[in-house]
Amino acid sequence: GTFCVSMGAGALNMLLESDGDALMDRTKGRPIPSETIPAHHAFFLGGAAASFGIAHLAGTINLRAAFAAAISLVL
Repeated sequence: GTFCVSMGAGALNMLLESDGDALMDRTKGRPIPSETIPAHHAFFLGGAAASFGIAHLAGTINLRAAFAAAISLVL
């Protein structure tokens, strides 16, 4: 569950920073700025992974763990 939330956060973070990444030589080759992966795919993957991870934590661990994961996703 934690891995999925972390993966979703990473994908959503890259989506949010794609405009800035496109401007820098060091990061313009990343999948979203270079359009190897379309932005809507990154949004779907990030959202799905994070949602699954939070639901998995809620169902297998407890609601506190799911809430902590959701808060860290937002932060």
